[in-house]
Amino acid sequence: MTSYRGEKTLEVLNGLIKNCMQAEESYRNAAEQIHDENLKQIFIIHAYQKAEYAAKLKAEVKRLGGTVNKYSYDENIYEPDVNQEAASDLINDCEVREAKAVQNYEIAMNEDILWEVIPIVSRQYLETQESYNQIKYLKTNYSESFIHF
Repeated sequence: MTSYRGEKTLEVLNGLIKNCMQAEESYRNAAEQIHDENLKQIFIIHAYQKAEYAAKLKAEVKRLGGTVNKYSYDENIYEPDVNQEAASDLINDCEVREAKAVQNYEIAMNEDILWEVIPIVSRQYLETQESYNQIKYLKTNYSESFIHF
């Protein structure tokens, strides 16, 4: 793929893949640290969702003839505090990641990308907005008194 739009599409998709992988890692980290089973299940569901998004985006990159970039989780990403003591801190970390994801999808939707990937990016964007709203709801409605470590 040599067109500007094609190259831009691959760049955008690879950026979204990186974001999805980072969000998945944040949710897995939260699920491993939390003892509240309800929150653990929510975090696991969100981690699987982000992994599914990344897989679909990777498939699109390959279908378009591009190369999926390799990422490590420690390259210029927001890192949660490894000594977290409160569920609210874990929820905050996930909220930060989701807010960044929403922002990245908004940027992607405004880029000059190939029309054929817009439905995938658009669907993931809308679902990511929903995830962000769910995490914000948890943040405002889950009291520490209901969370057991």
